Amino acid sequence: MPTLDTGAIDRVFNAVLNDHPEIFYVTGYKYTQYSRGNVLKRIGFGASYSYSKEERDSIWRDLDAAASSIVASVPGGDDYSRVKYVYDTIVNNTEYNLSSPDNQNIISVLLNHSSVCQGYAKTMQLILNRLGIPTTLVTGKVISGEGHAWNLVKADGDWYYVDATWGDASYVFMEEDGSNLSVSGTNYDYLLVNGKDLFITHYPDMDYSLPECESLTDNYFVREGLYFDGYNTDQLRNVFNNTINSGASYVKIKASDDNVYSDLRRELLDNQHLFDYLNGTKQVRYSENAYTRTLTFWL
Repeated sequence: MPTLDTGAIDRVFNAVLNDHPEIFYVTGYKYTQYSRGNVLKRIGFGASYSYSKEERDSIWRDLDAAASSIVASVPGGDDYSRVKYVYDTIVNNTEYNLSSPDNQNIISVLLNHSSVCQGYAKTMQLILNRLGIPTTLVTGKVISGEGHAWNLVKADGDWYYVDATWGDASYVFMEEDGSNLSVSGTNYDYLLVNGKDLFITHYPDMDYSLPECESLTDNYFVREGLYFDGYNTDQLRNVFNNTINSGASYVKIKASDDNVYSDLRRELLDNQHLFDYLNGTKQVRYSENAYTRTLTFWL
């Protein structure tokens, strides 16, 4: 519908880019106002392009091939399994790099494997939508005050948030001799989380309302048996036995609320009952995150 409202033009433009990650070649827009006397009569609108048509078509062929390869490799199963596979694929094949070229679009992840939040989120959106899993881009700020982008995903009938950028994790421990030990891994704190948990650290700033995200059914910790409603010795023994038997290098557990988090932390760390579950191990490194109510142990 025609409009002379420049605010509406901006909202529509951003909404189109948010819904279509395949439009990687548009970087902005410009408009010209035409007036007669003091009356605005017409607005001329034009997009700003980062590539020529020929360059765009050539790059798109490579992007389409890369995206199709990921889609073809996704195993069958429920939405949780498919979302997790795509999340793992993007996280494990992308380096977070503020200096990466094309880091505001899908080129950076699918072709360059180096990006920032916008690239991660748009690539998640592209791949999941191709799998028939409704996904959109959400922008806002995080607890540090920085601008950020993540996804809203409808998995197995419920809406959740996913932040693949924060899936790239790097932890550093100070050894007794003063040296640093870095341990890397995939962070699942923001894989299919509800709004209550996300809004502790993420603050959306959108021109339209977002659906309520209240379910925990497909949350990573719930699905993997790592979600604790209380200090449960049988569940803890199960979690640590499964981790040790699988050969995994670390285990992370999540508490349902602050009281449960305090109980887990007190019993496992302060009272050192952690060692009850480690088959004789005398030393373990750990990290704690009160924001996400998670405890991580490297075995």
